[in-house]
Amino acid sequence: MKSFIATALCALLVGACSSSPNEIEHPQQNVIVNAYLVPGQDTEVKLRQTLPPERYYDGLEDSLANARVEISVNGQAHALEADANERGLYHLAHALMPVVEGETYELWVEHEGRQVRASTTVPFASKVTQVNTHTGD
Repeated sequence: MKSFIATALCALLVGACSSSPNEIEHPQQNVIVNAYLVPGQDTEVKLRQTLPPERYYDGLEDSLANARVEISVNGQAHALEADANERGLYHLAHALMPVVEGETYELWVEHEGRQVRASTTVPFASKVTQVNTHTGD
């Protein structure tokens, strides 16, 4: 039994090694979404994607252009527009879709066949009821 386990372990280790140490895996790049919903402000969504391994240490950001971005609230979808001056930035005016406390918003992003979906409920504003400036004796 011990020899079987040792043989299987060796086979696993040999099979897991790459045929060439210079080969780099190319995992699929993932979409990264950075967005905040703030009552009384325009909605902005920043889209990026992860970098491939050979570009990771270049200090670059890979912003996504030509994506479809929508936010839905109460069954009504609102398309965000790409910013003409900043690649990867999408926005929607507050007048077209006001952000309301307690409402649930759903985000949908599509870029080159990749899709991202998310939802959030905007929290109610916290009220400060007491400020204590006592720091000790």
